[in-house]
Amino acid sequence: MSTMVKEIYAALKSAGAEEKLAIAAAEVVPSAQDLATKADILATKADIAATKADIAELKVALGALKADIYRQLWLMGISLLGAMVALKLFA
Repeated sequence: MSTMVKEIYAALKSAGAEEKLAIAAAEVVPSAQDLATKADILATKADIAATKADIAELKVALGALKADIYRQLWLMGISLLGAMVALKLFA
């Protein structure tokens, strides 16, 4: 069950709303501490710069990973070729 905003409940009751209706309406309305403020959702220049730096680091790391994968594929290909040659020579 959600938290009820007591001010809204009191206002509805004083306006003549039924008990169940006043409770239901007051529970649906979010309280002020549950709402996001402008400061909560705005990114600062420092946040954006940090994000760009993180992206640059990820690009470098992915480039290194890509190079490692290609190197491993070349080694596997050379090994496979060597095995095929050895089988052809000694079979």
